[in-house]
Amino acid sequence: MSSTNNTRLLGLSQWIKSDIPTMEDFNTDNETVDSILGEHIRDFESHLQSNQIEKIARPFDKFVYYGDGKESRTVTLGFNFEPKICFLITIGAPIGVIDIPNDTHYNYFGIATPEGSTDGLSLSGKELSVIQGGPMVARYEMRNYNEKGRSYLVIGFR
Repeated sequence: MSSTNNTRLLGLSQWIKSDIPTMEDFNTDNETVDSILGEHIRDFESHLQSNQIEKIARPFDKFVYYGDGKESRTVTLGFNFEPKICFLITIGAPIGVIDIPNDTHYNYFGIATPEGSTDGLSLSGKELSVIQGGPMVARYEMRNYNEKGRSYLVIGFR
């Protein structure tokens, strides 16, 4: 015999002393609870605030700046968040060029974080500081993060 009563919202069994619960009663109740709670748990819109939904839907943004040739400059990134990590890539050029006759490697790729970055880059909030040229790193590495006329893509992650 099933339960005499059922709960108002989920229809779960509510027995009285004379009821004889069956395994089917328990299994039906468990399936009901699993289905309703499972759907609710997977409903991210009910559990997340709008800024959290945006982080999941768009965990990164991109920004382009144009090199002006100055030895160093600070670029204000146009993100609506402070990135935790940025990748800098030159648009339309390889990430590095090796000049064998001059024993030089021109680097057009870097990674920046608030805690530490590729030599020639630093990140603080939405400010990315970049270096063009300067003293070579390890006797042959030239930083090219602000070459005049070049476009640079910065991909920032939340």
